[in-house]
Amino acid sequence: MKKIDDKFLNKLDEMEIDMPKLSEEKLNRIYKLEMEKVGLKKPQKKKFNWKVRKGLVAACFVVAFGAAIPSIFNQINNIKENPIASVPNDSVKEKIKIITSLKDGEHSSVVELSKGILNFGEATPPMDSIMYFDPKTTTERSLTQKEYIEYLGVDPRPSYMIAGLIEQPVDNLMIIKNKNGTMAYDNGYFNYFSEDNNKVLTISTSKGGYPKNCALIATESESKSNINGIEVNVGHSLDSMYVATFMYKGIGYEIESYNISQKEFINVLVSILQ
Repeated sequence: MKKIDDKFLNKLDEMEIDMPKLSEEKLNRIYKLEMEKVGLKKPQKKKFNWKVRKGLVAACFVVAFGAAIPSIFNQINNIKENPIASVPNDSVKEKIKIITSLKDGEHSSVVELSKGILNFGEATPPMDSIMYFDPKTTTERSLTQKEYIEYLGVDPRPSYMIAGLIEQPVDNLMIIKNKNGTMAYDNGYFNYFSEDNNKVLTISTSKGGYPKNCALIATESESKSNINGIEVNVGHSLDSMYVATFMYKGIGYEIESYNISQKEFINVLVSILQ
């Protein structure tokens, strides 16, 4: 078996060819030019291999005896018909899109999604905003953020984050149990602030039920809301606050934002429920 000069392989790697857009004519032209450079004007047999790098596909050729170049294009066509073979699974997955046109600084009471709809009610303070746990009947345990996520059994943080917001890790999360073994309080908090503290996003969680806290809650709208089939309760207040509550994978979520656009807030919700 006779190999083509490594310069040819490196050249094709440097080009980072986007395979789905690669035509047979262009590939033939590249192949012919590079063969002439390395002094192999009439290769008689080729074997083809794909290397995936940075989401693109680079072509590597090995010349041997007996095979014809059309076999290369058969492999290209096969990958075109089976895109999962050429791109990561998460990029193949269909993303939930916001259908309603949303402009910064404006609010829409109804927002249509490609997989769902959001009907925003009013965000108001809860009735019982004071919590007290009798130390005679309860026990406390402090957890780090890592330990708390392990306790939940799922990482509740969104895969999408608003530009300019920085996560502020909290490593003193309190779990309070009743002495009969039942859970009294297990709120977790995941906070994101802008450098000037003007923009704030807080995600509160609890295992098996909604978080117990003193934050704003969304009054239920007459029309139900859902994202990707998951029921969601969303609210808005006039002072640029948004709030959402929902149950997902056995975890209760309450998400609040301040000075964040409606579109950005929805994108955070979608990234959790995608």
